[in-house]
Amino acid sequence: MRVFVGLDLPPSFQDELARLVARARAASRADVRPTRPGAWHLTLAFVGEIPAERINVLREALCGVRHPVFPLTPGGFGGFPDSSRPRVLWVGLAQGGVECAGLAVKVREALAARGVACDDKPFVPHLTVARVGSCGRRDIEPWLAAMAATRWPTTLAREFVLFESQLGCGGPVYGKLAVFPLDGGDDGQEPPGLAQTVDRRETGAA
Repeated sequence: MRVFVGLDLPPSFQDELARLVARARAASRADVRPTRPGAWHLTLAFVGEIPAERINVLREALCGVRHPVFPLTPGGFGGFPDSSRPRVLWVGLAQGGVECAGLAVKVREALAARGVACDDKPFVPHLTVARVGSCGRRDIEPWLAAMAATRWPTTLAREFVLFESQLGCGGPVYGKLAVFPLDGGDDGQEPPGLAQTVDRRETGAA
């Protein structure tokens, strides 16, 4: 199974992404492949391929992670490996980046303590908007302009998710294997134990 840990983003973010994509596509013919609204997420830790029988080990490790609820607001944008000739266009975080980084550290440490290795790339909180083919900065200016003009809502990150990613010819299909509430919900009480979700599948771009 190909798995990762991340934040599932709310419909308000997905709707804004759909509007961004529509504006950029109308103004550009660049070779840009947007991610699919409805499958947007923020990756905290990418585990990769793991035997199915090890999934319970991941669940148990992540169930012990404690982190407070925090506000999340997208803002800023750029490209990987750089903005002059990017392969990926992304939106950063105007609010919640530090908290995301702290949660990512806790997730990775919890998994490492159970012998589960994650990718060793430095954590950069970002939301992938699109992948870019063979085009330069001038070609993607409409996309950058649309990203700069987008006004994102603020939400509360209340949980993180263990996702499965199934690769297919139409792009990856993401499924929730388990959901882990963060501490400090509306009632200020400790969150309940993890809630497992195994029947949801969403199509998106990796």
